[in-house]
Formats: sequence, C-alpha cells, structure tokens
Amino acid sequence: MHIRAYIRVHANESTVRAIYEEARLPNASPKQLKAPRDDSGERWWDWQTPTASINIDAFDDGLKSLLLATKPIFPIIQKHRGPETEIYLEVVTRYDEHDNPLGMYLSAETLKLLGELGAALDIDVEDYGLTLRKVN
Repeated sequence: MHIRAYIRVHANESTVRAIYEEARLPNASPKQLKAPRDDSGERWWDWQTPTASINIDAFDDGLKSLLLATKPIFPIIQKHRGPETEIYLEVVTRYDEHDNPLGMYLSAETLKLLGELGAALDIDVEDYGLTLRKVN
C-alpha cells in the first residue's frame, strides 16, 4: 500500500495563476483541466503542491507535516478564495489485492490545520490489484 498527499486548489485560470505566482512554491504546478466550467467552453484549472509520500504507520504525522510545511502559504490561498474556489487536502491511497484494510486517524491538531487552510479532505483509493480478464 502506498499513500501520497498534496494540497490542491480548483478554480478559474486567473485564481490559479495568482496563487502559483504569489506562493512561489518549488515544484508546485498549475494546469488546465479537461472539465469545462460552463457552456462558455472555459475550463477549470488546478494548482497543487508537490506530492508527499505518507508513511502508512504514521498517517496523521505525515499529513500534519505536509500542512505545517505549507502553512506559510495558507494566507495566499485564503486571499484568493472565492465562490468558485475549492481547496482540498488530497490523499490518494494505492493498494494491491493482498493489502489489508487501513484505518485512518486524524488528530485535533491536523484537523485544526485543515480548518486554518479552509480545506476539505478528499481521500481517493486506487486499486492496482485487479487484473482484467477477457470475457467471451
């Protein structure tokens, strides 16, 4: 099982570019998404921090470390918060078919940091243990 996490801001292009330019976070990346915002054809944009590998046995500590490392840019993200801006702490768990289920614990301190950022917690699971078979 592998866990990775990053902070993600989903917004319009001008908001994402402003956060990218002001935060000056090394290896952060803005990108245009395929999803259209509305019938105008304008597309959504994302800005995200570099991905951090999270130790399975220290899940809360890993997320807390990521949040503390990026805490100096919380005010920049908050400054650009708007009605069409979504902020996430994105957690992606990749597991194989032989991995055991994993419980996840978040401390009050980690939850407080999420609140300071104004972020939602999004936990995605990717299953790389399934094998596809041809059906006749």
